[in-house]
Amino acid sequence: MRPELREPWLGFVKELDALLAEHGLGGTTNEAKQKRAGLIKKHFNATSRTEIEKLMPLFDLQRAFNDLHIELTGNPSRYAPEISYKTPMSPAQICAAVGGDEIPH
Repeated sequence: MRPELREPWLGFVKELDALLAEHGLGGTTNEAKQKRAGLIKKHFNATSRTEIEKLMPLFDLQRAFNDLHIELTGNPSRYAPEISYKTPMSPAQICAAVGGDEIPH
């Protein structure tokens, strides 16, 4: 993937780290690591940071982040208006929703 198409993913991962840290899950204690891993598995269906950073489509990341945000804060994330759980989106619609003009290959 071209670097300029990667930027939304990288910003998203930083936002995810900030959300986890804000709720005491950014630390290195075993308890924080276990809770963080459980939440990541539950919402992202992933077990590694590489899966989240490099393999998951941005729409799936936003959906999972929104679900995690709701669990941790009780409120939807800023991505909620872009997410439609009932209507599947085409790749072109996803790119338009996230401000991209090209479908990643």
